[in-house]
This record gives sequence, C-alpha cells and structure tokens, in this order.
Amino acid sequence: MTPSRFCPKCGESGKPLFKGFCVNCYMADHPNVLEIPDRIELEYCPECLRNFAHGEWASGHEDTIHELIRSKVRTELENHSVSIEPGREQGKVRFYTIVVTGTLGGEEVMLERKIGLRMIKKQCPVCARKDSTYYEALVQLRPKGKEIDLDRLKSAMNFLRNANRALIKNHREAEVFRYERVKNGVNIYFGSMKAAKKALQAFVKTYACETNESYTLVGLDKSTGKRRYKVTISVRI
Repeated sequence: MTPSRFCPKCGESGKPLFKGFCVNCYMADHPNVLEIPDRIELEYCPECLRNFAHGEWASGHEDTIHELIRSKVRTELENHSVSIEPGREQGKVRFYTIVVTGTLGGEEVMLERKIGLRMIKKQCPVCARKDSTYYEALVQLRPKGKEIDLDRLKSAMNFLRNANRALIKNHREAEVFRYERVKNGVNIYFGSMKAAKKALQAFVKTYACETNESYTLVGLDKSTGKRRYKVTISVRI
C-alpha cells in the first residue's frame, strides 16, 4: 500500500489506504474484517471429560476450547494472532474475550470480541460402550493347575493394565471396559480386539503362558460390510 493524500470518506491525509480508504473508515464500513460467532457450542462427555471437536473426541479441555474458538475466527487482518481470556459464567454459558491483532493496510490493528461458549453433555461412543455389554475381546486369565496363585494372578492383571495404558494414548477404544472375578480366575473385557492381542504379546513372553483363541460372529459392520467378530482368548498362567 502507498500513502495517499486523503481518505475519500473522512478526508484524513498522510496515511496508507486499504482498498481506497483509511483503515478506520474501511473497518467502520466492513465489520466483517473480523467475524466470530457470538455463541458456540461444544459437546463433552461427563464421564471421561473428553470434548467433541473437529470430528473427534479428544482430551485436553481448555486446549480443545481454545482450538475450537480459533477455528471460528475469520479475519482480513494479515499476520494475525489470537489471544483468548476466559471470563464469567452465566448458567451453562461461559464467556470469553477474544483479542485479534494483525495488520491492515500496513497499520497495526487490535480488535476485541466477546463470545459465549455453551457446554453440552453427550456421552462419547467409548463410554457408551463401556456402560453396555459391548466388547471385542474377552481375555480369560486361568491357572494352569487346580490351585489359584492369587499373587501371580494380581501380577498378571497389573502387567496387562500397564501394557494396555500405553496403547490407549493412540487408540482410545483400547481401554479395558471391565473386569469380572470368576470362580477360577478373572475375565478382562477389552474394547478393541487389536489392543487385546497387542497387550498379550509381551505378556505371553513374560509369563511363558499358553493361549487359545475362539471367535464368535456378531454381525456386519455397516460402514464396511465386513463381518464382525468377538474373540475369547483363554490364557493359562
């Protein structure tokens, strides 16, 4: 942009113009220089506290909120940055102050808006499955002989828990949905067949145990048309 004698609207001279007007007059006539909705909504699961944004359930509550707000910012400012400050809460709505800074026509500009964020409770698919009878893999921990070594059984469960926790970081459905104590051992229900098998790989080497798998057809996957199975893995320790 090059300096001009005057702005045709206000007559101010000596300043660079943006699209033929001084920055102040352009912004006055074009409020869409910065567009942010007054209200936005964010779904969150009251059980795991994950938020649904950008098509997926993710942890990191405040980070997700800030990312969602930034995704709603539309601006003509060049090299802009966005700062977000939380404010008061009113009922189910929390208010935020959004400050966007950048340049327009070579001039530095700072614009401020206030928005309201409404949190909506919605159970995520994984927690919904955990509350149901759903599972993809059942691992049955059983003793090799007639006697049950409780210390060995507890050690085995802790090993599987730790192996499983490492998988959850990249695959939420790898969670163990529930444990069930039975007469001669423990049943462990996994949300993911793949995760159960992966957790057992290191387990089998450590405990030098035997496994046996059996599959049950449970239906068809509507999205792929492929058959869906549950697996029962018997582990003798």
